[in-house]
Amino acid sequence: GILAILSKQLGAQQVDATDTEFSALENALENASTNRTQDIHVYDALRFKPQNQFYDLILANINKIQ
Repeated sequence: GILAILSKQLGAQQVDATDTEFSALENALENASTNRTQDIHVYDALRFKPQNQFYDLILANINKIQ
């Protein structure tokens, strides 16, 4: 969520955010609303299958699990 919100605040026109955890998706929507960036699209990463969609930039925050 944080990368999507920041991207939108920095001027991205379209922002799609994904996550594999439902609680993270809920948090992303809530935080987007709190930060007045409600036009972020949030998707379940396991079901997200963009078709004919191209992105200029893809960001990821990946946690290393030990």
